[in-house]
Amino acid sequence: MEGYWQYQYNVFGEKYGLATFIPMVLFFGTAYSFDNRGVLSLAVTMLASWVGITVTPMELLSKNDFNSLTIINTGVFLGILLAVIPF
Repeated sequence: MEGYWQYQYNVFGEKYGLATFIPMVLFFGTAYSFDNRGVLSLAVTMLASWVGITVTPMELLSKNDFNSLTIINTGVFLGILLAVIPF
């Protein structure tokens, strides 16, 4: 629904990070409230997309340059963080 609103009405403008941040917060809250692993996996996926959109300038995405060290390092550090959290 949010993707439709962004496409049709351009609700968030150029703030694409906000379009992923709002569902991330809702998913984390819902996963905590209902103790649901499926919703938690959606929240973690939204966290990864929010971090990726926040770190990556639109110039890199438009050129499809995914070999940038910024993107790679962010993904590695996020993966390490998510692996260390359960301990």
